[in-house]
Amino acid sequence: SRLPQIVTRLGVQVQEASSGFLMMVALVSTDGSMDAVALGDYLSRNVTSEIARIEGVGRAQVFASQRSMRVWLDPDKMLGLNLTSGDVTAAIATQNAQVAAGRIGAQPNPITQQISASVLVSGQLSTPEEFGSIVLRANP
Repeated sequence: SRLPQIVTRLGVQVQEASSGFLMMVALVSTDGSMDAVALGDYLSRNVTSEIARIEGVGRAQVFASQRSMRVWLDPDKMLGLNLTSGDVTAAIATQNAQVAAGRIGAQPNPITQQISASVLVSGQLSTPEEFGSIVLRANP
């Protein structure tokens, strides 16, 4: 999408596609190592965008619960630390980011290179303890 991030984050999407489904695919974890939320998260991060890039595909959609974490703020403690909710939101956004570190097998590799893979840097927080360790402010 070429829309600004704030626009897509607020839910505005522009699409040219029919409303019917051509195909539905189910993904399962046969060894039980991933639950439905983890599978949906994996699909959203790694598969959906690749399918959407295929010529003729109008839209790829994941029907799964999305991972989320509710963060409760203590207004008195925040006032004492001179922090705003915007400071907390910014800290979470910067320290809970998935970043593409590049691609293996991408140009300038030889044209005969058949396979390429995205390399991601681990940055997604998933437990309350990980969110609790976010640095809100550091003094130099």
